[in-house]
Amino acid sequence: MAKTNDTWYPATGFYFKVEVAGITDTYDNSFKEVSGLEVEQGSKKLVEGGVNDYTWELPTQVNSGKLVLKRGLCSKKSGLIKWVEQTVATDYSKPISLKNIIVKLYNKNGKPMITWTFNDTRPIKYSVDNFDSQKNELLVETMEFRYTNYKRTYAN
Repeated sequence: MAKTNDTWYPATGFYFKVEVAGITDTYDNSFKEVSGLEVEQGSKKLVEGGVNDYTWELPTQVNSGKLVLKRGLCSKKSGLIKWVEQTVATDYSKPISLKNIIVKLYNKNGKPMITWTFNDTRPIKYSVDNFDSQKNELLVETMEFRYTNYKRTYAN
């Protein structure tokens, strides 16, 4: 692997940590998979009269993806699950609690290389894998979140 100023290229995607604001239990912040680190520039088509061979495409707002966290199903009700359930099954009698979620990618020495901070996240979906008596696999719970934006920072 090439080494340049203590950064490693190419980065591996298996050594990471997730931190949810206000949730401090280690098992509650342990995930097997993180996805949805994406943004997309929106666009709007504009048809100009008399021009038949193309349409203009104008930029609009930036659209964020859904942050998806997957982990083994916890056997006890955790702080994270309480927040997810309260938000997903809300009757809107109380304000929705928004939290920041931080995902850190580590190098081989256990030092953060890249940090993604997802601002104002709110749970939008919770699911558990199907039960199957013919498989001997880890039962995985999936949590999906919407966020207003994220910031990507690099370690010095």
